[in-house]
Amino acid sequence: MPAYKYLVDEAEFPYCSGCGHTWINKSLAKALEKLNKDPRQINLVSDIGCVGLVDKLFLTNTIHTLHGRSTAVATGLQLADSVLYSSDTKHIVMIGDGGSTIGLLHLVEAARLNADITVLLHNNFVYGMTGGQNSGFTPIGFRTASTMDGNLVAPIHIAEMLRATGATFIARKLATDTDLDDTILAAINHPGFALVEVIELCTGYASKWNKLTKTDVQTILENSNSAELGILHQDLNRESYASSYRKYFPTQNIIMSAAKDPKAIAHGDRHADNAARDDGMSLTGATDAERIPPLTRHCEAGTAEAIPLPNLEILLCGSAGEGVQFAARSMMQVAMANGMNALQKNDNPITIGTGFSMSELKLSKQQILYSGIDEANYILISSADGFNRIKSEINTVTSSNCTIICDSSLEEALAKITKLNIHSDNFRSMCKNKRDINFILIGRMLKLMKTSIEPEDFRAVLSKNTEAIIVAIQQGFEI
Repeated sequence: MPAYKYLVDEAEFPYCSGCGHTWINKSLAKALEKLNKDPRQINLVSDIGCVGLVDKLFLTNTIHTLHGRSTAVATGLQLADSVLYSSDTKHIVMIGDGGSTIGLLHLVEAARLNADITVLLHNNFVYGMTGGQNSGFTPIGFRTASTMDGNLVAPIHIAEMLRATGATFIARKLATDTDLDDTILAAINHPGFALVEVIELCTGYASKWNKLTKTDVQTILENSNSAELGILHQDLNRESYASSYRKYFPTQNIIMSAAKDPKAIAHGDRHADNAARDDGMSLTGATDAERIPPLTRHCEAGTAEAIPLPNLEILLCGSAGEGVQFAARSMMQVAMANGMNALQKNDNPITIGTGFSMSELKLSKQQILYSGIDEANYILISSADGFNRIKSEINTVTSSNCTIICDSSLEEALAKITKLNIHSDNFRSMCKNKRDINFILIGRMLKLMKTSIEPEDFRAVLSKNTEAIIVAIQQGFEI
């Protein structure tokens, strides 16, 4: 196995001089070197605050989240990986005391689930990014920007709280401990929820307002009933939620080989590809309820139509309540049934039921490693709400390969802001139901693409209003 690199070349740690974040980052890098796992199989999930500056330092997958939500995102990633895929990825949360108190229930729920994630909690007793105010972990008597006469409220004992809610690995260390990397490595290797609370100093604020030698820090921890360092608790007997889930909802075993099932290889089935390498060994796939049935009509081995779709980036933009995201999901599922990798991202205002609704679709014959859209191949706009949401993005599209499909009521407004190819028609006049509009646009797109996918192919992925939807797609297809 090769020796992997985890930090960027000549890493410059963007923290104040003496900040414990630097020591934690370096210890994490050492722990990963000892783990020696492919960086692509490590998800480093960061929170907002000084701790979030870690993203650009590591050569792993890095996911920057909303304030307090890093634990929830990592838990979702771990459960999806464990239930649907190979469960060989490590998920590491980088969170401060601010993110931990704001996202406290996420930590509690992850501990309850015994999700196989590692949380590195950077506890410097203050909100360092926003000016040094007190946090939920600030010790009694500690001076902060908002408690200059000393904090009056007892801190949360996060280690004890998470142990009480089911955490199976809990450790507390100082950022300056020379064996911090070993503790982090033990946490990563633990098969369940692991918390490493790292006590450190905020040299930008806390150190200048409080007497903070190493002895003083020890006294603070003793007064907070948190003086014990090292691995405080480890339980190897408690089952994780993902493990329990797999028992109650067993996955389907698939036995195939390239020689026995060439159709599956032509179809682009990732399980078949693995099976070909493993010479027909039994593999785990999705459950029957989750499996997208293959459209074998397009998957005959050796034909030019083995994969009837090119790599595509599509934007669907319309009004809330008109099924934009449902239509996008249906298109994504049809693509998956034809052997494509697919990704969907949705956007709508906080009102949800009013205003715009938008979906981004990314369809690829290769593994999708980047979730963003560079420049859409097709932009489908069904209403003024959708046009107002997307018009600024349209102004940035320069590729002549982008085609806009829209209702004729939007054609004039679009022509004023872009020279892209515009295909318009009075699509709304064809609708029997307001939710038909986006499927009509999808039908028109498929016809313009000259793909081998036909309206009837949607039958396999639709669970309701099937006939009406297929009629709508057919209307767009026949224009």
